[in-house]
Amino acid sequence: MKKSMISIICLLLAISFNLTAEELGIDEIISIAIENSEAIKAEDSKSGKDEYEKKAVFMRFFPTISLEAKLLKLEYFPEPDKLTVDLSPMIGLLEQSINSSSPIPIDLPDQLPPMEIDLGVPTHQRTLDLTVVQPLTPLWGIYHGYKALELKSEITKLKSELTKDKIKLEIVKIYNSYNMLSDILKLLDESFEQLDRYEKNAEKFHKAGLIDETALYKIKVERAALEVEKEKYLGNQSVIKAALAMLMNRDEESFEIKYDKPEFREITKSEDEIIEAQASNRTEMHMLDKNIEIQDHLNKRAIQNFIPQVGLTFGFKKNWDSTLINPEGVMFFGAVARWEFGFDTARQYYEYQAVKASSVSTELENIKLKKDMTLQVKKLMADIKVLEKALEQNKTQIESAEVTRKIQEAKYEKQMTTETELLNAQLMVKKSKTEEIANLYKYKTALDELAIITGSEL
Repeated sequence: MKKSMISIICLLLAISFNLTAEELGIDEIISIAIENSEAIKAEDSKSGKDEYEKKAVFMRFFPTISLEAKLLKLEYFPEPDKLTVDLSPMIGLLEQSINSSSPIPIDLPDQLPPMEIDLGVPTHQRTLDLTVVQPLTPLWGIYHGYKALELKSEITKLKSELTKDKIKLEIVKIYNSYNMLSDILKLLDESFEQLDRYEKNAEKFHKAGLIDETALYKIKVERAALEVEKEKYLGNQSVIKAALAMLMNRDEESFEIKYDKPEFREITKSEDEIIEAQASNRTEMHMLDKNIEIQDHLNKRAIQNFIPQVGLTFGFKKNWDSTLINPEGVMFFGAVARWEFGFDTARQYYEYQAVKASSVSTELENIKLKKDMTLQVKKLMADIKVLEKALEQNKTQIESAEVTRKIQEAKYEKQMTTETELLNAQLMVKKSKTEEIANLYKYKTALDELAIITGSEL
């Protein structure tokens, strides 16, 4: 009794949980998957890194300011001597100057003791240096480097959008596969119902002695084959749901997949219109164009190596231990120019040629990639046209198979045909409808893929 109560409670809990499971359509699944995608979060993080690098380069447009303070204790080895000045050579001139203006002649001594002057050598060095340098010609290279990083940041954002498109496309394929299996499972249920009717008729004929047990076993074998087929499709659906759960970082039991019935809609745009829309809207196309722009800025920045570096400078120095030859304060301003040449010029020339060669390589690679993308669109368009014709053929095959089945069923009622013929007719109906379902979902997936990669409504 206790075990049965526990089983009932568990059953009620399971039913309650299933009733509260959220039903998600394609748009909700894509939104949740994008929000929880680690790949998109990684791209967003790279975008933040690019923004900081761009801001760091932007700050190079402004002058550099350096402030240096010194507080040093000075020790002299050996100690500096006092400055000695011998005034003896000046005595004769001084005596003549005095006697020429004085009525009384004066006789000065021939020699005087040397005069010692203390220069006052400082025992400390306490200075404050402020220097401001504004680059002028380097602004050319800084500007093109900044523009290249700006484009790189935009490419990183486009990579995030491209990752979103890839997630959309992956989910669309999985979602359509899940719904395709749902339609096939419904078709299998219809086949089971047909077999139930056939089995009842066979049992009736067997009791009447019109057929032997072989006919009943044929129907049972066909039913067993359908059971195996159904189990295979259910297993595939379970795997697909697990894949969607992983993409959304959700528990499999927390949601149900909404059924969206596919509709056959022909493309209203021509191939040329779609290819033109791709050139304007496709994310990869924008990335290729920006790569070309980046390479152009890198080429121009490489020219900077051949331009002399010219800058304006301003500064002030404060000295708290001034001397006769080292004043208390100094202010300076002016221009500074520097130009490196010689073997460095040859090195810079080869570096410039390497950048240009890289530019040519990038341009050629972009041309190839654009051709590949155009070819991809053309192939999708060709596949779509084939599927359109295949769907028309499926409709004719289904009509023919259903007519054949009705004829065989009528004959079987009158015992004018065998169970084998009847089952073959039923099998052809199931096969034709299965092909139609598969082609319809292939067609829908191809349209979705074409719309996503070209960024346009079809």
